[in-house]
Amino acid sequence: MLIITREALSSTAFIIACVAKFVDEYKSVQASRKGRKHLILFEDVDVSTYIERDVDGQTQIMPSKIRAANRKTFREIHHDIIDGAPAARFTQRLKDLIESGYGLPDSTVESEQARAEAASMKSER
Repeated sequence: MLIITREALSSTAFIIACVAKFVDEYKSVQASRKGRKHLILFEDVDVSTYIERDVDGQTQIMPSKIRAANRKTFREIHHDIIDGAPAARFTQRLKDLIESGYGLPDSTVESEQARAEAASMKSER
């Protein structure tokens, strides 16, 4: 099934997806020798690249590693590049949910807001 979206995907993600699928098909490309007779083949294809990131208003080039790229879709690789690693996305999402009071009863959120307003009114006096 083909799903058409208007999302612009990065060319870097496309190249990484192509390389990862190629290396997955021809595992000897990333094999490592152990002695003269043994060859170690890896199941996962990890791809290292450099990504431009905006840090404090300045563009910096940061190293990035896409883990198990051979098991990810083009879109997943794109989101890993754009949003950062899954752990970074999770951390940011968790922080946003905590700050918004998501999942708390409205009365809890309202009482916190009321306390903050009361404290600011006391400090004005």
